Amino acid sequence: MKKKVIWLVLSGGMVLTLLLSACAPAVVEQEKKAAPKEVVTPKEEVVTPKEEAVAKEVVVPKEEERFVKWTGKKLDGTVVEKMIEKPKYGGIVTFVKLEDPARGWSRTTHFFRGHTWAYFMTNDALYQHDRWRGPAGTGEYSGLYNVELPVDLLAGGLAESWEIQPDTITLKIRKGIYWHDKAPTYGAQLTAEDVVYSYVLGYSAKSTWPTAYPYISNLKNPAESIYVDPDDPWSVVFKTDPQFAALLWERLGTQVIMPQVLGDPDGTGPDTWDWKTISGTGPFIMKDFIAASSLTYRRNPNYWDHDPFFPENQLPYVDGVKVFIIPDRSTQQAALRTGKIDVLAEIIDEEWESLMRSNPELKWQPSWLEGWALQMRHDVKPFDDVRVRRALAMAIDQDSIVKDYYRGKAEKFYWPPFPIPEHQRMYVPIEQMPQSVQELYEYHPDKAKQLLAEAGYPNGFKTSIVLNSAQQEWIDLSTIVANHWAKVGVDLELQLKAPAVFASMARQNTHEQGMWATVFMTAPIKFTEARVDSQNNHAMMNSPVVEETLAKAAAAYFDPVEFARIHREATPKLHEEAPFFIMPIPQVYTLWQPWLKGYEGEFKPMRKREEEAISYYIWIDQELKKAMGR
Repeated sequence: MKKKVIWLVLSGGMVLTLLLSACAPAVVEQEKKAAPKEVVTPKEEVVTPKEEAVAKEVVVPKEEERFVKWTGKKLDGTVVEKMIEKPKYGGIVTFVKLEDPARGWSRTTHFFRGHTWAYFMTNDALYQHDRWRGPAGTGEYSGLYNVELPVDLLAGGLAESWEIQPDTITLKIRKGIYWHDKAPTYGAQLTAEDVVYSYVLGYSAKSTWPTAYPYISNLKNPAESIYVDPDDPWSVVFKTDPQFAALLWERLGTQVIMPQVLGDPDGTGPDTWDWKTISGTGPFIMKDFIAASSLTYRRNPNYWDHDPFFPENQLPYVDGVKVFIIPDRSTQQAALRTGKIDVLAEIIDEEWESLMRSNPELKWQPSWLEGWALQMRHDVKPFDDVRVRRALAMAIDQDSIVKDYYRGKAEKFYWPPFPIPEHQRMYVPIEQMPQSVQELYEYHPDKAKQLLAEAGYPNGFKTSIVLNSAQQEWIDLSTIVANHWAKVGVDLELQLKAPAVFASMARQNTHEQGMWATVFMTAPIKFTEARVDSQNNHAMMNSPVVEETLAKAAAAYFDPVEFARIHREATPKLHEEAPFFIMPIPQVYTLWQPWLKGYEGEFKPMRKREEEAISYYIWIDQELKKAMGR
C-alpha cells in the first residue's frame, strides 16, 4: 500500500444558516418501526407550521429564534440539511448503571487495567468522535455501537492535530486547556508532559498494558517510545512497529489523560489515588461518590470545548450529571417511567413494548446487539472438516429463529462488518453474496445430510457445547439449534457451567468441542474471535484467509476507502469457510425522555464510552419537563 501521512487540522468549520422561524417543530421527527403516540406539548410552545407560510425573507425578532438550519456534506458529497433546535443551559441529566465503576479508583486496580465509564466524565482523550459526522449531523456514524470509528470520522480532543507515519504517531497537544480547579491540579494548564506521564504510567512495570497492548517499540523502557518532541514542546511522539500502528492508534483514542502531579510514573510507589483525587480536563468535575448508590458530577465552568453547531456556546450545557446505581432491571424501568432517569439503553423488544404502552411520550432508537455464535473447535474432529461446518450451518433454520424467537426483529447476516452506519462502506448484505455464502444462511437439511455423508458421517455424530448457565438466551438458542441438528443426525449436548467456571474455561479454551461466545463488532481490525493468537478464538481457527485479511487491513487502516474494499472482498471468503455458527442479532432499543434535547439515542459514540460521551452536549428543555409535571 502506498504510505500516507495524515493530518487533521481543526481550523475549518461549516457555515450555519439561521432559519428565523418561531413556528418550527420542537422535536425533529424520527423514523420509527412502530407508531407510539407522541407527547402532547402545550400549544403555546409548539405550532404546526404550514410549509408555504415559512418564507426565507421573513424577519423574526431574535428572541423568537429557536432553530437553525444546518447544511453539511457527507464524505461522498451528499448534502444533508437538518433543523437543529437552539440549546439552553441548566438542569441535571440522570443516568443509571448496574454497578459501581468496576475497578474502583486506585491506580493499581483501575488505571493499569483499562478505564471504566466514570473517568470519561472527568478526563479527556487525545481525540474524539466528530459530531458533524454523527446522528446530529450527516449520520455517518450512529453512536450506538462498541466500534472504532474510521480516521476520517474523528475530531481532535486534547490533540488538535496529528501526523501518522509507519513507525511514528505524533500528536500536537492543544494549548489553553486547564485541569480542574481542585486538588491536586488547581487549574494548572495541561502540558505535553501530562500526556507522556499518562502513557508511561500505563506501560509501567505493574501494569497489564505491556502484555495486553504491546504496541510501543520499547516495552522495557516506555520513556524511549513515548516522549515530548525535542523540536516542539507541544507535541508527543509515540514510536511503534509498523504492524502495530493501527492498534496503537486505537489505544490512543480510548485512553484518558491524567495529570502528572499524581506522581509515580513508574507505578512502583504507594497507591494513594481515590475518587477525591481524580482531576481531569473533562466537562464534569467529580462531586460525590456513594458506593452502591450514586455518582454525582458538577459542570466544569472552564471546559475548553464548544458546540460545533453553535460555536459561541461553551460546553457542557447541563449543570451536572447524576448516575444512579440500580442493579435491578425492573427498578431501572420504573425509574424511566417516573422520570427519575433520562436515558435507558439496550431495552429488549418486550420491555420496549411495555414502556411505550405506559409512556408513549418516550423517544426511542433501535439498534443491534453484538453478535453471538456457537464456536466449534477446528483443531479436533469432526469440525476440522469444512464440509461438516458447512453442513451444520445449512441445518440451522435461521429464518425461523428470526421470525419465531425474535418476532422478526433480528438480522442473520453479519461479520466481520456489521449492518451499522459505522461499517456502511465495508458491509455487503447477504443478497449480494455468492450463492455459496447465501446457502449457509438458508435452511437446507437435505444438502446438510449429503455433505455429512461425503465427510464420512452418514449417520451423524455426537458433539457438545459449553454454555454460561446465567445466559438464558444462549440456552434457548442452543436448544433450538440442537433440535435442528437432530434432524440431520447430530446430537448436540448442552453443557451448562456456572458463570465463574464458564469464564475460566473461556480464558483457557479448555472446552472439548464447542463454546458459545461473542462475535465482536470491533472485528474489522482485531478479528478477536478468529485470529490465531487471540484468547477469544474459541474455535481455535487457523485460517489463512483470516490472517491475510488481518495483515492487509492493518496495513490499510489509515486509508478508509482501501480498508473498506479489503473487507468487502474478504467477507465472502471468510463466510465460505463456515468459521462458526453465527446466530441472529436481536434488535434492542435506547429510550429517553422527551425533554432531553440534542440527543439522537447515542449510547456509545466511541468505543468504551457510554453516557460520558454524550452528556457534554445534550441539554434539558426545562420548560417542557415542567409542563409534563416532572
